[in-house]
Amino acid sequence: MEFDPINIINYLCIIFILLIFYINKKINLLLLIVFSLSSITPFLMEYIYPSSSMGDVFVYFYLVDYLRDLNFEYSSRLVRVIGPEHPLIKQAYSYDLLNGKYKYDPSFNAAILLSLVPIPYIVSTASLGFSNKLIYILTIIYLKNKKSLHDISLLVFLFFPSLLFYTSVGLKDTMVWSFSCLCIYFFIKKKYFFLLIFFTLLFAIKWTNSLVILFFLFAHTILFSEFQKKLKIYFISFSILLIFLFFFFYDDTILYYLNKTRTGQWAAGQSQFLKPDIIFFDIGLIFECLEGLRRFFSVQIFIKLRAQCNYLYYLKTFYQLAYYLSFW
Repeated sequence: MEFDPINIINYLCIIFILLIFYINKKINLLLLIVFSLSSITPFLMEYIYPSSSMGDVFVYFYLVDYLRDLNFEYSSRLVRVIGPEHPLIKQAYSYDLLNGKYKYDPSFNAAILLSLVPIPYIVSTASLGFSNKLIYILTIIYLKNKKSLHDISLLVFLFFPSLLFYTSVGLKDTMVWSFSCLCIYFFIKKKYFFLLIFFTLLFAIKWTNSLVILFFLFAHTILFSEFQKKLKIYFISFSILLIFLFFFFYDDTILYYLNKTRTGQWAAGQSQFLKPDIIFFDIGLIFECLEGLRRFFSVQIFIKLRAQCNYLYYLKTFYQLAYYLSFW
């Protein structure tokens, strides 16, 4: 989408909120400057990585625009602009837009939350970038004032290239990152009521991440609790047995959805590789996992560097290298 000058008002709203925090001594002058400069990036993302390359951005934009108009019948603008038969609509939703038959849909849930962010105007996909930028800023300010970010963590959150990118576009990744951080924080502080709230929000927009968080919270509780050592061993062994039995009895169902999701992710990412092979629970699964790890760590260096935003991936790679070397 083209530059819309109304988004300048959205930017100024973020600056106004930052000034309130600065006046109340919740952030210092340096953070005020850094956040102010970081909030400019939604203006630039369309030129660095066009929204036309991210179909989900338009889905969130149209849905948030609907919800901001208090239009819950899924009529008018969305249908007029792209039509009910548009591939984006059929791909993104598991419910009927015109009849409003809702089923669990992370995209719709994320759009609801984005529509509640106090950014006044949603006029383009870049507007959602400002919504995400505000979520990003508020999360860091909260954690910093709770003394839960040491200097290295703060530097990573402020300057990590991928984080700067995804907090500047109209996707749900910023909320996933924010809710995950808050879940861990409230778990450490033993504030389980707030943990439940943010875990529920995380599950609503990204159930896979919520299960990963749940697994680590569960493992931490078992390993570092004050239970007797023998009881821990019995409980861990019982849990492993349950997982094994679950995979044994539901292997066909698990493999079906795993292969379906895997193929969909490859198609959505417009992968330059061949179509993924169908995986089975055999020795080949181990090699496929190792191959997946290799692609995960090398694809951004050797494949995506040919893309339009190649210098961002260069910067990210060097940043990661410097971060790891800082611990030596």
